[in-house]
Amino acid sequence: MQPHYIITFLLFFAVSYTHGQEQPDELIKKAWSLYENKQYTLAGQTYNQAIAILPQDAPTTAKQINTRFNAACAWSLAKNKEEAFGQLFVLANQSHFDNPDQLRNDTDLQYLYADQRWNELLTIVDNNYEKVRPLNKEELKVVFDAYQKSYKKLFASGSTIGDIDSLYHFYTQDFVYNHPKYGGNYSRELLYNNTLKYHKKGAYNNSPARTITNVIYGLNAVIFEFIEEGSTDKMVTLMKFRKDKIYYIEEFW
Repeated sequence: MQPHYIITFLLFFAVSYTHGQEQPDELIKKAWSLYENKQYTLAGQTYNQAIAILPQDAPTTAKQINTRFNAACAWSLAKNKEEAFGQLFVLANQSHFDNPDQLRNDTDLQYLYADQRWNELLTIVDNNYEKVRPLNKEELKVVFDAYQKSYKKLFASGSTIGDIDSLYHFYTQDFVYNHPKYGGNYSRELLYNNTLKYHKKGAYNNSPARTITNVIYGLNAVIFEFIEEGSTDKMVTLMKFRKDKIYYIEEFW
């Protein structure tokens, strides 16, 4: 029975200790109050305390990013470059912070501009942004047109396994194809295996040609309308892009 009492005591101690600690939201609120009162060193220290006990979620949450960025601002205003750059480089390298405009335009960070590390930081954040920067409509059109060309080549008589691989080159590894009428969601792997199976059966040799009648280019997305040869029914497809790769397709027919 003795271990039972020991475990009970330890659990009570852990709960009591946690209850007595300030929680992240309380510390963040306290740090902001100190910041507004121009007590920048204390604000930076309090933000650091909050960061230390914030849940380290993956991917990084907006709260983690905002708290660390505010800590960097407080440390910069306190004229503590080491602490400020320490927070900013964690943001850039580990959290993949990708907002160069925020970094450049926040005047709280002006104290850091003359330091050689500032340009190094900007380069990292610029590169992070470039990785996630949405394609403009002209760039999206180029990718979409290339995809359609590859699609037509696969669904034509005489297509090869290489044509399948060329089409799937446009899909991300976490790509999902959603056709609610025909089974819902398909992973990239499942869809690829199905494509191989039907190709070996010659199912694509006589596929009806399709004509695209309308295309709308949006932010990281394309919606297009098409009709198939021998039919007057209009069908709609949504594609979502991550840079020049498609990570999601949903059919509305």
